[in-house]
Amino acid sequence: MATWSVTAASTSRDAVLAFVGHAAEVTGGTLQLTVHRVLDDGEWGVALATYTATRPDRDRPLENNLAHVARLRDGRIAESWLHSRDQYAVDEFWGEPVPATAQPVAG
Repeated sequence: MATWSVTAASTSRDAVLAFVGHAAEVTGGTLQLTVHRVLDDGEWGVALATYTATRPDRDRPLENNLAHVARLRDGRIAESWLHSRDQYAVDEFWGEPVPATAQPVAG
């Protein structure tokens, strides 16, 4: 399982919102998030969720179960980690498409 980590010092609110906006754009508005459970003790919060999306330039839709872990400070998110069930599928879906003519390098 891979982790995408975001801290308040390394990523601005505007950068996160720009990423979400870009995700909505490339999926043609199909990006959906279902939150299954939220756990919070005041210092840490965890959301168990599934997001799904399709892209016109992809053969397969994405269905990703994840745990979003956040450290809270003064009622705001100070650090955030996304733990995806299948990081390879996530990378394939959000990454640049591989040209159909691309061939593996013989070695």
